[in-house]
Amino acid sequence: MKVLLVSPNYPYPPNKGDRIRSYSFLESLIALGHDVDLICCDRRKAIEKEKQSCKSVEIFKVNRIKALCRCFVGLLTNKSLTTSFFSVPRLQKAISSAVLENNYDRILVLSSGLQGVVPKDISSIYFDLTDIDSVKWSELAKKKLFIKKHIYKREALLVRKEEERILRNARKVSVISENEKKKINSNNLSIIKNIILISSDITLEKEKNKIVFTGQMDYEPNVNAVRYFDTKVMPLIKKEVPSAKFIVAGRNPSNSLRTLCKDSMFTGEIDNIHKVLASSAVAVVPLKDAFGVPNKILEAFSLKVPVVASSEVKDVVEGNEDIALFSSSAKEFADNVIKILRSPNLSRMYTEKAYSYCLENHSIEKVSQSINKFLS
Repeated sequence: MKVLLVSPNYPYPPNKGDRIRSYSFLESLIALGHDVDLICCDRRKAIEKEKQSCKSVEIFKVNRIKALCRCFVGLLTNKSLTTSFFSVPRLQKAISSAVLENNYDRILVLSSGLQGVVPKDISSIYFDLTDIDSVKWSELAKKKLFIKKHIYKREALLVRKEEERILRNARKVSVISENEKKKINSNNLSIIKNIILISSDITLEKEKNKIVFTGQMDYEPNVNAVRYFDTKVMPLIKKEVPSAKFIVAGRNPSNSLRTLCKDSMFTGEIDNIHKVLASSAVAVVPLKDAFGVPNKILEAFSLKVPVVASSEVKDVVEGNEDIALFSSSAKEFADNVIKILRSPNLSRMYTEKAYSYCLENHSIEKVSQSINKFLS
């Protein structure tokens, strides 16, 4: 088949949640033998194109000043800020031209926010609603005050209307997990999981009592997670394991976060985060805002690193309690981390089961099968 893939980002390198989603679709389509054209936005200043088997790739950089202007107009015209942000005129023109010039068998769009730049008649378009943006904005609004609270609630309502239009009119719609599917009352939904590169060939010796959190540190749920773990959980761990150290591996940590979390070690951006993760005794995921599937969990699973997570994360790994330890309080979180640090056998039991879970659910073969069925 000839497929046009429209993405809100360039999927390489797949080291960030939204890029991993785009990467999962692109690599699966290529593995299935389809001819793929990729048209995408990206906010990065510089992008080094990877070698891929796409027939063609067009990348449109989002000018931040122009994007902010579009968002301001969106506020005045009762339009979603997400849709306004991605309403790049050159992007819309490129998509229209590509559709007119090519006889695509399928058009696949990886964000509800991009419906403003795709053909108005979406009855033949396949959409992916990763993370269910309306739910994300609604949950974030609960923790904001005054103007931000109003803006986030407004965004949740407008995005929800856009999602409902997609669910009514699109050819097919996909989400990332069963947990996401439950959040939308629709029968027109398929589940397509993310690809996680099974990386057990990275065999680094585990550093004793090394605890790691991975993630982009200008993303609010990650910031909240690190604050919670550093201030509430780590002091309890240090009482029992004084040599324990907490590594925060991810780009863009703020100075205020570094100042607050003085006992944490911030790496900033690093070339190979998998090496930091693979050398850790335990990976922690103290997320209270669990949107979509935290890929940091799956990456730890694939590297055979044991995971301790907040109970809020349990649903996104399908409630499987045999692959990670889940915690509903700071004390329980600390106790679970200490158990892993002190018991190599317990650590090994969880990592083997988690690795098998990744093979069964997140290999390129499994994800490709789901995408093939979705597009049939």
